[in-house]
Amino acid sequence: MKKENFAIISIVIAYFIWGIQSLYWRSFDDVSLSFIMAHRIIWAAIMTLGIIVFTDRKSEMIRIIKDKRQLRLSIISALAIGFNWFLNIYAAATKQIVEASLGQYITPIVIIFIGVLVFKEKLDNRKIIAVLLILIGVLIYAVQLGKIPMIALLLIFSFVLYTYIKKINPVDSIVGIGIEAMLLSPIVLIFLIYQNFNGVPLFYETDLKTVFMLISTGLFTIIPLFLFAHGVKNIDFTNLGFLQYIAPSISLIIGVFVLKESFHWTHFITFFFIWMSIVVMWIKPLFKKNGVIENENYQRKIQ
Repeated sequence: MKKENFAIISIVIAYFIWGIQSLYWRSFDDVSLSFIMAHRIIWAAIMTLGIIVFTDRKSEMIRIIKDKRQLRLSIISALAIGFNWFLNIYAAATKQIVEASLGQYITPIVIIFIGVLVFKEKLDNRKIIAVLLILIGVLIYAVQLGKIPMIALLLIFSFVLYTYIKKINPVDSIVGIGIEAMLLSPIVLIFLIYQNFNGVPLFYETDLKTVFMLISTGLFTIIPLFLFAHGVKNIDFTNLGFLQYIAPSISLIIGVFVLKESFHWTHFITFFFIWMSIVVMWIKPLFKKNGVIENENYQRKIQ
């Protein structure tokens, strides 16, 4: 199988897993959000550390920890992705999947926009139109909502910050994820021990189903991250741009048709503008060779 084909399959699987995460998190029944988050971090750290040891990446991990700049950036990225994880769990538990999917739709556009402002990358007319369409859609949604869509905005902020740190702090994907999970682990481990002293078991409940479900959060966290990290290195940026909307589309379908969240006409208009921006941004690179080259150059920049 060609590398690009395998990369596409890897990314599709990763985005599919992220797309169905609302159903996964809601399957924990009455388990506290804080316990789900704590176990997600702990088991992701344990499993990733095992991979690092097994693949003999210990020296690389030690080198990054000893480097003050890389360690500082790793701490920021750990806090950003940890906050993003919590928001996704919270959105699922509180039935705010539609708003969360809005944030996931906007994030790719914002990342490109940040690239222009921060990294001085060129923004052609096509991308300017796409950004304006996004802004119109978000303003319509915010006006109808009567408040700022905080879940969407915080999801965007946390993932954009995480992406930015990854850009300026290039490290091995497995080692990077492992360090981030291990940096967060002491905080949640203290929380679990404190709760245990107050009569709440480490696994919240003692039944085997809850135990296995909480352990599975580690796999649910690291598998899509690893698949994405592998795939993004072997795929042109045009295809990646299209594939990036798999997860929020699945989330939106689940939110409306499975979890029965309300979907008003203003939601429809908002998502219409977002999809129009996607068409504007990617229709030219899809059919013109110079667009493909442009996006391949952009991919090399962000790596």
